[in-house]
Amino acid sequence: MESNQLQAMIQPPTIVNKVIETFATKFAVKKALPEGMLTRIPWRRAGLVYAMNRISLIILEEINCVMHGEYKVSNCEVKGSVVCDSRLSGTPDVSLTFNRPYLVKDAVLHRCVRIKPFRKNTRLSFIPPDGRFTLLTYFLRRPCELPLYIKASVTYTLNGTANVGIRMGLKKQVLIENVKIGIFFPKEMINVNLKPSVGTIQSNETEVGSYREVQWILEKMPRNEAPTLTGSVMFKAGFKPTSKPTLSVNFIGKYWNTSGLGVDKVDVKGLKHQPTRETVLEARTGKMHVRCE
Repeated sequence: MESNQLQAMIQPPTIVNKVIETFATKFAVKKALPEGMLTRIPWRRAGLVYAMNRISLIILEEINCVMHGEYKVSNCEVKGSVVCDSRLSGTPDVSLTFNRPYLVKDAVLHRCVRIKPFRKNTRLSFIPPDGRFTLLTYFLRRPCELPLYIKASVTYTLNGTANVGIRMGLKKQVLIENVKIGIFFPKEMINVNLKPSVGTIQSNETEVGSYREVQWILEKMPRNEAPTLTGSVMFKAGFKPTSKPTLSVNFIGKYWNTSGLGVDKVDVKGLKHQPTRETVLEARTGKMHVRCE
């Protein structure tokens, strides 16, 4: 069931509704089904009217991979989704094609998508639900291109410390935001002396309590500078680490995705005036790890 159908059947929680339910016998769930539930397009409400028609398509990709060295990426998996935000009057019929249709041949489709055109030439033909919904989900297992590089080095010394050096930078001019680098040291770590050239440092206990996490946080990746993190951490006396830490990396890439998938053409029929169209690309990390040298 679509979100707009749920809203039509169940009144949104408000203070007034709570008072009515407390002192009266009126309930939030309506007795009658929403218009359109018993038609051939039960996912769409009937009688929709918008002063301004628009349709937005957002291609989101989640990257899972392992990075070692500066540019080597392995075990790359991408989970992508095409999210549609439809604000169209009446009963519009939408046709959508991609610039690289072979990337979405193995996809999970929303029930509004007609199967025959998709199987024939990977064209999406559909009458959309009202509002925001996931049009399709696809999965890729192939070499992926990242917009930044990260080189990490951790060297243990004989006096119970570890020297840390991390450098990262952009490989292409892409807007990268909400960068968070997590370094997981053993719980025996007692002191952190790390200095970032950009951003801030935080040190926290992990939920399981077996590691201490040092986080390097940048609100936005600088375009003309390669940020660095240098310094050392200290462990309890007599403690000898047996392995080097692995870094976890999180970031959001705006107006970019790793597969290069984009919308080629969007046609909308059944409207008196053509709607405004918008396509947005965005990529973010899922489980991305960097091995230290």
